[in-house]
Amino acid sequence: MSADDITTSEDAVVLEQAVAPDETVAPPEMPVAETLPPLAPEAIAPEPAPEAKAPPEPEPEVKEKTPSEMLMEELNAAKEERERLRELTDRHLARERLQYLRQIGALSNMPDADLLMLAPKADTTTPEGRAQVDAWRQSANVYFENRTLNVPTDPADIAKGFKESKHGTFNQSTALRILQKMTGGNS
Repeated sequence: MSADDITTSEDAVVLEQAVAPDETVAPPEMPVAETLPPLAPEAIAPEPAPEAKAPPEPEPEVKEKTPSEMLMEELNAAKEERERLRELTDRHLARERLQYLRQIGALSNMPDADLLMLAPKADTTTPEGRAQVDAWRQSANVYFENRTLNVPTDPADIAKGFKESKHGTFNQSTALRILQKMTGGNS
C-alpha cells in the first residue's frame, strides 16, 4: 500500500500502524523556565483589593398619587399655560397698539413704554379698539405730530364762545358779524 492509495482517514490509521506499530512519538522538548528572566517583586505582589463601594442608596419609594393630587397638578399646569398665553397675547397686542399709534402720528421722540402707558389698552386689530385709540388721540393730541385741533369751523359755533362786554357794545351777534365778514360766510 502506497501513500497514493490513501483516500480516507481509516486508511491513514492503518498506514501509521503498519509503519511503526510500537513506536510512540514524543512531543518536542520545550525550553525550561530557567531561560526566562526572574519576575520583579511588583509583578509577584498581590493585586490590591478593590475599594469598598458604598452600598447603593435605596431608591425613593414611588408614592402613587391620589386622584385629587393629579387633578391639582393638572390645574396648576393649566394655570401656568394660561398665564404664559396671556403674557404672549399682551405682548402681541402691545406691539400692535404701538404700531398703530406710530402710524397715526404719535411723537417719534416719545419712548415706546411711555406711549403704551398713556394710551388706552385697546385691541387695535379691531375697529372698536381703533375707535377707542382715535377718541383718546382727540383728547391727547399733544402726543401726536399731526395735531388736529378741535376748533369749530362754523362762525356761529365760534361766536358762541364770546361773552357780552360790560357796556353791551360787544356780544355774540357782533362777534358773529365780524367772523362772517372774515370768512366770507353768511350763516
